[in-house]
Amino acid sequence: MPIQTSTTLAEDPCASQPCGGGGRCVAGAGWWACECGAGWAGPDCAAPLCEPPCPPPAACTAARRCECPPPP
Repeated sequence: MPIQTSTTLAEDPCASQPCGGGGRCVAGAGWWACECGAGWAGPDCAAPLCEPPCPPPAACTAARRCECPPPP
């Protein structure tokens, strides 16, 4: 009698692109997480660190302040 096996492949949790704010989704066996882009935070990178977002060329710092780059 032949042996039958079946394998169920779990869907890629990053396929739906759950990370906002320029975040990158990383997944492992049974877990996923977002690595947030600069100026964004939260489990899905949807919370701006600076509210409202900083206008260019300023960047939002970890201290939640907009800072401009030094002059050339």
